Amino acid sequence: ALSGRDILADEDILFFAISPIGIAAIIIVGAVSVGTLAFEQSALMTIVFGVARGRHIGIRQALLFTAARALPILHVAGKLIWLFLLITTPFLVTAGLVYRALLTEFDINYYLHERPPEFLLAVGVGAILVLVWLIVMIPFLAARSMALPLVLFESVPARESLSSSCRRTTNQRLRIACWLALWAAGIFVFSFASSAAVAWIGKVTLTPSLESLHWIVLAAGSVLGLWFAVNYLSTLVAIATFAVLLSNLYRNLSMGDSASVPGSFTQLTDRDHVLLRLTGRTMLVASVIAVATVLGLGFLLINRLSMEDHSEIMAHRGAS
Repeated sequence: ALSGRDILADEDILFFAISPIGIAAIIIVGAVSVGTLAFEQSALMTIVFGVARGRHIGIRQALLFTAARALPILHVAGKLIWLFLLITTPFLVTAGLVYRALLTEFDINYYLHERPPEFLLAVGVGAILVLVWLIVMIPFLAARSMALPLVLFESVPARESLSSSCRRTTNQRLRIACWLALWAAGIFVFSFASSAAVAWIGKVTLTPSLESLHWIVLAAGSVLGLWFAVNYLSTLVAIATFAVLLSNLYRNLSMGDSASVPGSFTQLTDRDHVLLRLTGRTMLVASVIAVATVLGLGFLLINRLSMEDHSEIMAHRGAS
């Protein structure tokens, strides 16, 4: 309806993504997501590292400690994402060229069902691209994995954190890479197993209720709520375990010796008297106000949209 066109094909989603507005939207959403993830990891690592050093770091103190280093954290996260995209882009372009050369003559459902030689060739090339990407990316991430702890716990300037991490991990990259690979494999297995369990529960729950519309709605709603809860739990486990892993790697690989008594921790209780007046109740009220503001803006935007939609959506055969 917002496009002003009467007929929309599913390919228009891709065209929107590569349009100036779509690219801007992806950049904004990606930047907010990366920034939020960086702050989450920083706060969790602060708590974990404090426990390892015999200090209790509360949530409020961890947030203050992280907020005081907001710009360096964002700088490090931004540089990592930029380098990640710089390395990944050639692989994506190559994959796109392979797809265009081998898999555009017929509908994609034909290739998925018949699996002609060109489809198998494209899959083989894709597998090789993924393998080469992993061979390049894993050492890259291992070498720069200590950048954020160095900024947090040793006050290394953000512009020097990546190069400093590369120097400090020279003899430990294989070990770091192995731990990161084990973490990724564990999270994958946990997420797959939990999703499979929800799918099984949904199958068992929905099948007997097909005769009653009310039971279908109730069962579908319950399964959907369970899926959201499991997805949230999987994300929480991934974020928390990664923070613990990164903090322990930083400490156990003899990188935390110079930060054995972080001066920043000892100053957490008196460095900023204005921020330290923040209480749990104040933070809760601020969060409620923020959520209410976002919901209000969303409600206003929805009311401005025209609900009368004359667009026709054309999907691929088998995808509708």
